[in-house]
Amino acid sequence: MAVVALPLLLALLHATETLRLPVFDRLDHLIYDARLRATMPRTLDDRIVIVDIDEDSLARVGQWPWGRDRLARFAQEI
Repeated sequence: MAVVALPLLLALLHATETLRLPVFDRLDHLIYDARLRATMPRTLDDRIVIVDIDEDSLARVGQWPWGRDRLARFAQEI
């Protein structure tokens, strides 16, 4: 009984965020990734692009928010 009760108690404490355990965080991430892969549409739309604005870009171009004219130029380059 204790063999089942301890993992169940730890999972419950983790789920209620009373006790955060890295092993359960990793398990949460793995399950989330698997669920996304299973439910994600099989066709990708080439019109959608994800752009990451990093610290180097902010240092070169300037702080966020950038003006619409600058964003339009970036969109044209993509």
